[in-house]
Amino acid sequence: MSDAADDTSTGGGAQDQGRVMTTAQVAEMLDLNTRTVLAMANDGRLPAYRLPGSRHYHFFHEEIVATLRANRVEPSKVKD
Repeated sequence: MSDAADDTSTGGGAQDQGRVMTTAQVAEMLDLNTRTVLAMANDGRLPAYRLPGSRHYHFFHEEIVATLRANRVEPSKVKD
């Protein structure tokens, strides 16, 4: 399957937001349990979306990557 088939456009002339991922896909990407991903979406640690009337979360790949980049762990400075 090509990456183009995975891309989802917002339509209406809006800029393409990239690939939409499921909870299971985010869990696999981050090496987490799906329940952990759900908890992180519920409390706002991961950006997530729901369609009206749906109980399923959807995630934009780029936003997950941006969240990782924004939360980089800095190595502690070693004292001489």
